[in-house]
Order: sequence, then structure tokens, then C-alpha cells
Amino acid sequence: MKPSPLNDELATHLAAFQILDRLDSIRVTKPPTLLTIFRLYCIQRMTVAQVARRCRCSVGTVCNRLRLMQSKIGIHPSAIKNAPRPMPNESQAAEQLKFELENRG
Repeated sequence: MKPSPLNDELATHLAAFQILDRLDSIRVTKPPTLLTIFRLYCIQRMTVAQVARRCRCSVGTVCNRLRLMQSKIGIHPSAIKNAPRPMPNESQAAEQLKFELENRG
């Protein structure tokens, strides 16, 4: 029996929540947090240098956080960053763009 897209989507969401839960439980002594690095590097797909500039820290600090992240979640963050993402339908894309423009700050 072929898995349904809804089941695949649910499994993906559950895996994402598990990753975020693991990262949230790890405390680092100085900023940036692992969640911040995850958001900027994996979700917003920034480069290490861009993340370092945004967080006002060194490239080495970002690399150290990425290594720590890998040790905790079991895969390199670049695998998450480079994973294919579903394309939203046109109405969802328009709504997302409208939301982002209204909430810029």
C-alpha cells in the first residue's frame, strides 16, 4: 500500500518537531542559540557567512553550532537546508507573500 501524501506530510512535521525539541533542550553559554542557527541556516537557507553577519558572531561560532547540531540530531544541517521543499499552490504563495510584506519589521 502506497503512503498517502497526508501521512508523508505528517511524518515530516513530526520529525521537524522532534528536531526542534532536541535543539531547544540544548543550552549554549553565549548567543546565538542553536534554534537561531537552525532557523537562519536550514529554514531561511543563509550561508554560514550570512548567518555569522546576522548574528554578529564569527564564522567559527556558526560552524561550531552546526557541528553541535549534527551531533544532536544525527544528520548534518546542510541535508535539511538542501532538502527539496514542496511548492505551494499559487493562492498559498500569494497569501504567504502578503503576510511577509505586512509583517516586515
